[in-house]
Amino acid sequence: MKSRIHLALGYAPPEIDVRRQIWLRYLGTIPAQESAIKVKEAANQLAATELNGREIANAFHTACTMARFEKQPLALAHLETVLEVRQKFDDCLRDEKISKGVLGLNW
Repeated sequence: MKSRIHLALGYAPPEIDVRRQIWLRYLGTIPAQESAIKVKEAANQLAATELNGREIANAFHTACTMARFEKQPLALAHLETVLEVRQKFDDCLRDEKISKGVLGLNW
């Protein structure tokens, strides 16, 4: 995946209230029959994770895809799974960066 990135731009996550609003906006687009989520409670919980708007959108769309693949209504568990995998990926990238720095590698 990383080999396809030519330029990485970083955007700081917005404040928690803004993140909550972004989550509310996305969660509000799911028809009731396709969701098992209590929107306000989920938005409050999900907003605690420091993501920027693009990362929230990607997490939301990935969770929706997982739910459709499983032929299940979107559940908080789908979103939590996506966020856990994302965190593990970020941890791996960070660890790789640290390892290269310790070894003095610049590639």
